[in-house]
Amino acid sequence: MKGLLLKDWLSVWKQYRFLLALMLLYLVIGGYKPENTLWVWISGIFVSMLPVSVLGLDERCRWDSYAVMLPCSKKDIVLAKYLFGIVGVFGVAVLYTLIRAGFGVVRKESVPFGEIGGLMLGMVCFSLIFLSVNLPIMFKKGVEKGRLWFYMTVVLTMGAGMAADKLMKGSGGLKKIEDILPRSAGGVMQNGWAIQIAIVIITIVIVTASVKISERIYEKREV
Repeated sequence: MKGLLLKDWLSVWKQYRFLLALMLLYLVIGGYKPENTLWVWISGIFVSMLPVSVLGLDERCRWDSYAVMLPCSKKDIVLAKYLFGIVGVFGVAVLYTLIRAGFGVVRKESVPFGEIGGLMLGMVCFSLIFLSVNLPIMFKKGVEKGRLWFYMTVVLTMGAGMAADKLMKGSGGLKKIEDILPRSAGGVMQNGWAIQIAIVIITIVIVTASVKISERIYEKREV
């Protein structure tokens, strides 16, 4: 498993190091201007897309044909993609928290860990659900053939977020994404621990179900 994760990381580092640097810049901007949390959400979603990008690289070099000779099962290959995305999303959450706290110390301000926790909870769950919806489709269709499905999930996921915010806040009309996402995350904290726990449980169920579906799809896949 460690070898598979290392392979995926090296692939990402070689092909997308500029985008990783750009993501870090987004987090710094988000920490410097905490009122504009759109940068954090972009970073989380970007990291959740990396396993799909790695799948695309694997398809192009026909890596699956070589993987059958390795001492790892198809389930290991599938699980590695999910772990890669999960570790990346949590890495973004930890990195943003450190950056935000660092700016707070430099400015000699109190660090609002409650606000940060609400934002990170929303970002992590949203990004993992986004990952869980896309990976089974990519394993089934392939990245090249599944691009249309991928773009559709992006639109549908964003649309669902806007609709949920409209229902929760009673707001009229569409709002800018950068206005919607932070308030949705803040609302989680205001509604108490019960909703937070429910969101975490729902996310875990979705991720677990997605892993099982992807494993079944990949088991039937010819290499």
